[in-house]
Amino acid sequence: MAGCTSTRLMPPLTAYMGDTDMLLKDKVAVVTGAASLNGIGWAIASRFAEEGAKVVLLDIAADKLEIAKENLGDPHQGLVCDVRQPP
Repeated sequence: MAGCTSTRLMPPLTAYMGDTDMLLKDKVAVVTGAASLNGIGWAIASRFAEEGAKVVLLDIAADKLEIAKENLGDPHQGLVCDVRQPP
C-alpha cells in the first residue's frame, strides 16, 4: 500500500464497541501457527495481546517462534509443539 506507514490492518476492537477497557484483560489465549510474522496466527496473537490477553504462542519452528515471542514481549510465552499429531 503506497504511503502506508502502519502494519495494522484493522483498528482496535474498541473502535467498534465504544470506550471500553481492554476486551481480553486477564484472559489467556493459546494461538497455534503463531511463529510466522506475516501469517494469520501472528496477526491473531498480536491482536489478542493488544486487547490485554496473555498469549501463548505455539509453533513447530523453534527459531521463528523465539523471534515472534521477542516481538510480542513479556508476559507472553512461546512453546514448540506439533498440534497435528496426537500424543
